[in-house]
Amino acid sequence: MPHWTEHAKDCREQLGKGWDIIHQWLDEYAGVYWPAKVHRVHRHHRDGVEEIRNKWGNEAAKAAEIHIIKDEGCVPFKEEIYADYGIDINDDVQAKVVNPRFFKIRREE
Repeated sequence: MPHWTEHAKDCREQLGKGWDIIHQWLDEYAGVYWPAKVHRVHRHHRDGVEEIRNKWGNEAAKAAEIHIIKDEGCVPFKEEIYADYGIDINDDVQAKVVNPRFFKIRREE
């Protein structure tokens, strides 16, 4: 799983600006979950890109797409990324932050 600084390097090469804040925002929950890549359900999808576009503009949204494509291979719909990680879209994912092992335990059941 690439560190946000690697994503910033990719953006500097492609966009001329690293967009550190975007990569940090996308990966904000990375240290909370086990396995760590499960943090992607929060913002590594098209809704996350649109949220970035609304907060920081079109170029920031492009930086988010570069980041997400490197991590996921595409920019999935929210429903797709939830399904990829075996999470019911109706679950309150934010509440699972209290028990970050939830995902590992659930997948083993």
